[in-house]
Amino acid sequence: MHQTANSVSNHHPKQLSFSDNAMVDNPYLFYHQLRETSPVYQMQQGRWLISRYANAVSLLNSPQCDHWGQNLRDMSRLHPTEAALAQCLQVLAPNHAVPFRQAVHSVVARALNEQATAMTHRADALLQSLRDRPHIDAMADYAHPFTFGSISQVIGVPEADISALSEVVGRLQGNYLSCVSAENQENLLQGDGQVFVDYLHRLLEEKRRAPQTDLISQLIQVAEHADPDVMSEAGLINLLILLFYAGHQNMMNFIGNALLALFQHPDSCTALRQDPALMDKAIIELLRFDSPVQYILLIAREAITLRSQVIAPGEEILIGVGAANRDPEVFENPDQLDIHRRPTQHLAFGAGIFRCIGAQLAQRQGGIALSRFLAHITDFQVADEPLRWRTTPMVQRGLYALPLAGLNYG
Repeated sequence: MHQTANSVSNHHPKQLSFSDNAMVDNPYLFYHQLRETSPVYQMQQGRWLISRYANAVSLLNSPQCDHWGQNLRDMSRLHPTEAALAQCLQVLAPNHAVPFRQAVHSVVARALNEQATAMTHRADALLQSLRDRPHIDAMADYAHPFTFGSISQVIGVPEADISALSEVVGRLQGNYLSCVSAENQENLLQGDGQVFVDYLHRLLEEKRRAPQTDLISQLIQVAEHADPDVMSEAGLINLLILLFYAGHQNMMNFIGNALLALFQHPDSCTALRQDPALMDKAIIELLRFDSPVQYILLIAREAITLRSQVIAPGEEILIGVGAANRDPEVFENPDQLDIHRRPTQHLAFGAGIFRCIGAQLAQRQGGIALSRFLAHITDFQVADEPLRWRTTPMVQRGLYALPLAGLNYG
């Protein structure tokens, strides 16, 4: 169970560290004190953490800020992987001259109507394969293959390839953003990372020979009309890796976080089983309650004065999504999961023109994943063993494993 926010009183904000075990296990305790004592908190020279909802929304929509990668001109100070990732984010910016974002948006919008049945069948097949097992790992056995399979279908991976590719990516343990690389760095990959990238090269070749209506075919079409300096072959591979990551890792972590929250709040779990129509509201509340995305990185374009603190041009601003989503000025009883809560805009998908392109599809995916799980498994217990939370990358909050026991199948 989560501890109450008041139990953090012995922690001073100056102790804040992303590697601190207590913060990894339950960052919400620290967020509570930050909101009360240091809502604009200087973590270190050149980096600030914002924990109040109103400030977070204001900055996410502010022309005084760049989203990381949006207009980042000096990439020489970045690690090659960071620079390559920043270039991917630049081409996905709403104001970019080449319409990559529009291509993603159009495919995702179509998938909203086309993929629901396929995702339901995928969830049912996975859960049926687990039937009568006394113990499962909800992450490895369900959340990972379901979300990776779903985004693979949208991107355009042939169904016959999804299972084997899912196993490759699963062994990367969520670290496959490390496969994003500069053109002259790609040969440094090895093992499963190289297998994954090699597969994407082959997939690009196949889609060029026989384009379809999937996302990868649309991206190829846009890239063919772009300047090679804007989108090289390596850049297209990097963009695919980023889209795989966004569509898979975020919602995989969400499913684990949500199942843990429902176990810790059995009344909510029972209510969802009794009235599946509550799921639409519940998804919004579960995303608010324990978002898989905990931070959004901005860069100050100019000096910003906020709550008497001055953020200098070029400094990093971490929008504390998890902290803002539990701001008591916006959410009543914010540390309580309330699936009947009147929906208020959480920040799990960002805000403004940079809000996640696939937010609606992700919510649909999450709703199907949880609805089918509760339909197939009528009771479950989280095994009595320590849970380990991922710490890389720091922006993500998710479990390495969620061992379940005491399973009853409907």
